[in-house]
Order: sequence, then structure tokens, then C-alpha cells
Amino acid sequence: MSSILVYFQGLNMTAEPSLVNAERLKELRGAVHTFLQESSVYSKIRDIVDSYVAENPGDSLDPTSSADVMKIIREKGVVQDLLDRLRGEKCLSDTRISNAAHAWNFIPGEYYLHLRLAGGKAFVENLDLTPSFTKDYLMYVAVHFGSQRYRSTSEKVSVDPSFRDEFLIDLDYKSFGSCAADLIEISTPLHIAVFREERLLTHAKMLGENVVDWRRVLRTGYLGLTVELCGDNPGIPAGILELQLELLPNKAPRFSEENVASRIDLQRSAITSADREFLLYARRWWMEFQEIRPIHKQRRVKVFASTSNGRMVPTTHFVSVLRPEKGIDTPFEAARFVSLISVTDEDELTQEVLLGGLGNSNPTNCWLSMFTFLSQRRGEPCNHA
Repeated sequence: MSSILVYFQGLNMTAEPSLVNAERLKELRGAVHTFLQESSVYSKIRDIVDSYVAENPGDSLDPTSSADVMKIIREKGVVQDLLDRLRGEKCLSDTRISNAAHAWNFIPGEYYLHLRLAGGKAFVENLDLTPSFTKDYLMYVAVHFGSQRYRSTSEKVSVDPSFRDEFLIDLDYKSFGSCAADLIEISTPLHIAVFREERLLTHAKMLGENVVDWRRVLRTGYLGLTVELCGDNPGIPAGILELQLELLPNKAPRFSEENVASRIDLQRSAITSADREFLLYARRWWMEFQEIRPIHKQRRVKVFASTSNGRMVPTTHFVSVLRPEKGIDTPFEAARFVSLISVTDEDELTQEVLLGGLGNSNPTNCWLSMFTFLSQRRGEPCNHA
């Protein structure tokens, strides 16, 4: 069992070996060994290897080979289960610490949105999945707010997943003004989605999503929400998420319900007006484009595209600027990064259906947002472009 021991030691020891003395290294080895014993990992690996040898008598597997053993336990999801357990324990520990202290480390003058997941239910798509399919997949919640992205701890695939995570979102009101009263001007929506992810972390599929206007919390400082998620079937909720929003610190200004509603309506009217103006501009441009050459009348130019929730928007809506802190410095490196994200093809979707999944009923009629595209780690050629 030395292979699994070395693997988890490698996950926890990111520093150079020279920076860890022999005594500290021995303590870490002992801690990992104790955790694996208490988690019954050793006995589970023995059972998996014995079952594999019994079921595949003609296989060239060497039970004494660390590489062969690691390959089997990865396929069975043992490593991912342990990682999720470690993340869950860390999240629970952090939650207990924060609850005991009754305080967050706030930056003076800044305001935050405390988002708490209170569970999910009615993910009916998971009802039709076969057990052989669900054992290879996990579910998680992803949250997007401006330039901030968060994800929850992975849960087993079920109809009523027990999501229990907390996120602290920074509300950058200073780009709209200089005082806290400008919090109401922040029109950035809260984008929430639930994904079903393969245990080997190769790709994921979005089960449902929704966009929430968080500013209703400005009225009382606390808000409980039941959010219905939109999936592949329009008009039919893909699932439900229970959310709790809290504005921190508590001294943040409050706004009346009329002020919040009027501000939201005003900004929605501005968006509708901008969409109408762009439509008129696009029609004018298309007529001028066709008049340039006769062959232009036969060209197909994608000006509008449908989002995953059915809204038609200009294709420029899907263009986003990514500003990585390191690792991507040239156009060649950017192209290399995009090429690492797989392209969804029919063979891949067919394989999901054969394994008991539902595939994706209509993948080519909508364009994915950058948030969804990166979370799924796959998409259509239009997303890669």
C-alpha cells in the first residue's frame, strides 16, 4: 500500500524536499498513514485488487506493481473519494472556526455578500441514471460573480444532494462611486449552476443554472431564496437550490424595497433598449454587407446566438477577457490553453447515453458563457473560437 501513501503525501507536501526536515517528514508520513487506516483505505484497496484479479484471470496485472494498483484504484474512484473527504473535513473545520469566532477577516471599508448553500432537491434527471453511471460521477455547485468564481464540495449524484458550503463574495462598489450608498448600483448578477462531473475530472455537464439579482438582500441584510435551475428542457426546472444571502458587515446601509425594485427595473429597461438598438444596427449592417458583393448574399454570418437559458443575444456577448496572473504571456500560449479544452462531439455524447446518462438533448443550438465553458471543460467549436 506504499503507492497510495506516497500519492497522498505528494498532495500535501508541495514544498521542496530540502525545506522539510527528516523529523517533520516522519510526522507527515505518520499522519497520512493514520488517516488511511482510519478511513479503511488499505482494506478497501485489498478488496478491489482481489476482486479485479478474480474477475480478470487472464489480465497481466501485477498486484505488487504500484503503477498497476494506482491505475485500478483511480478507475474505482478511491482517490477522488478520499480527496472529497479531505475537502469536506477542511470545509467543516473552517465553518466551525468561523462560527466559533462569529467574525470574518473583513477589509475596512469593504462590503461582502455571504452566500450559504442550504441543500438541493428535485434534480429529476438523476432519477433515470443507472447505478453503473452514477458511481463514476459527482455533483457540485459553481458560483460566478464578476471576476470571482467559487465551487462547492463534490457530492454523490442524487435527486436531493446535500450541498452545504459557504462563500464570501467581495462587493466592489468603488467602481460605481465612493460611498457605501453605491452598493445598489452594482448590477453584476449572481450566476449559479450545478454540474455533474466525472470522477476522473476530465469533463463535466451542466445540469441547470440560473441568474439571481442579489440586491434584494439590501433591504434587510438577510435573504432566503429558493432558486429554480433551468436545464436542457425549457419550462421544466432541472432542480432547486436553497440559498441564504447575508450582507456583511452588519453596518452596511439598507435600502427600501421601492428603491431596490425601481433601480432593478431601470437597469433592465436600459438593457432592453440597448438590445433593441443593436438589432437595428445589425439589420443595417447586414444590408450594407450584402451590397458590397453579390456573393455576400450567400454567406452565413452569426450575429445573434441563443444562451443556455434561451435568450437571444449578440455574439459579442460571449467574448470575455481573461487576465491570468501567470502562465499565459503570448498568443501561442493562449491558443495552447484553449486547445487543451476538449470539443464536444457526437461520439462523446453517444457514449454517455450508452453508459446510462442522458447526454445533452440539444447542444448545438446554444452558446455557452465563459463561466459554463470553463466549468464543463468542454464545449462546441464556437466556444473555443
